[in-house]
Amino acid sequence: MTDLPAAKIAHAQALVAWNGMEYDAAMKLAETQTCEQLESQSYASSSIAAAKAGIEKYLLGGKQIDAQYLTGEAHAPAGYFQKLRVDIDARMDSKAVASGIMSILGGIHDAWVSSNAKKYNRDAEKGDKRLFQHLPTQLIGLDEVAKDLMFLAPILSEIGICVGNMQQIPYGAFVPTKGFAEAYEQYSQSYVAEKGLTKDNLGEQMAKVIGDYSPLQGESDVDKARREYMLQRTDLLAAQTVKNLGLEKVQTNDLVR
Repeated sequence: MTDLPAAKIAHAQALVAWNGMEYDAAMKLAETQTCEQLESQSYASSSIAAAKAGIEKYLLGGKQIDAQYLTGEAHAPAGYFQKLRVDIDARMDSKAVASGIMSILGGIHDAWVSSNAKKYNRDAEKGDKRLFQHLPTQLIGLDEVAKDLMFLAPILSEIGICVGNMQQIPYGAFVPTKGFAEAYEQYSQSYVAEKGLTKDNLGEQMAKVIGDYSPLQGESDVDKARREYMLQRTDLLAAQTVKNLGLEKVQTNDLVR
């Protein structure tokens, strides 16, 4: 395990996942550069900030974490993060913690969707294979959620909550724990049950999903173009959702699960 502060680990993991850096090289770079310097290559700061804010809101009851303790600009007092874990355990059971983590990830993903409307057609010639990334967190699948978890996990680890580990290979992925995977499955199942989605009606209901998802409701020209683009591809988005959630074997008329 590295002794790097959480934000630097998140930046380094982004360099591994997005830039294809060797894991050890990314960690060594993080040792010698500030988070501001790393940001010029990783573009991870906004997701790290969303992770921090989410932990404060959903797990710490509004208590703030000193950002300098995460960036390495200052050293946390002995026992600082352990005390946060004690506070969480005193307030929440494991089910509530899991629910809070899902809410944090929803916030990270929503922020990305809101600020990345321009990316809606970035691989149109390749069958829009990443268009589903603009759907709600509950519908994008575990592999995609793990890309957001990558930024949250180092901070949770400081607090003593393990949700997975980074593959130590170029372009490696963040691999969630079994417990996290089960929690995400329940999170998705609850959403589709609440929305009344089935495997059979997902295509026709996708327009409503898009219309109900607030990060897609911006009024800029590019926001409007993205909505129109997605509404023209509801069958594609439904098929991608079925695949991403592993629903291929679900029987006709069963709830998506």
